[in-house]
Amino acid sequence: MKIEISIEEIEQLIKHFYHVNVLLRIIDENRLKVTYWASLVLSFNKVGRDELFFNYEANGLVNILAKAIHHFEKDKLADMPLSWNSDTREVSIDLKKIKELNSLLNMLDISGLRIADDKISMTLRLRNIEGEIEK
Repeated sequence: MKIEISIEEIEQLIKHFYHVNVLLRIIDENRLKVTYWASLVLSFNKVGRDELFFNYEANGLVNILAKAIHHFEKDKLADMPLSWNSDTREVSIDLKKIKELNSLLNMLDISGLRIADDKISMTLRLRNIEGEIEK
């Protein structure tokens, strides 16, 4: 099963559910520029069972600003399914923390992600009863 959502729709969902205005722009396949106070580039890295992992690129000043935003906005960011590690420059999105996706992810696993053509496409596969991916 494939789910596709436009970048514009993702911006609106983030604004509606998390009250954060971000600008998203695809700059290359599987690379996304995110602007919120400062800009950084997320490069898709891998898919976990219910998580998406990205590496982020930022220059030194932006990295310091990102750490400051993370510190000063931690209450606002705590409600988001997003976590980042400034040391490894990795960002993860835990899709199980998105209430609207939680039930779906009890039955399905994420098997792929593609960022291109102004949309994000996620491929999902049915889990078997033991919770493993069906082949």
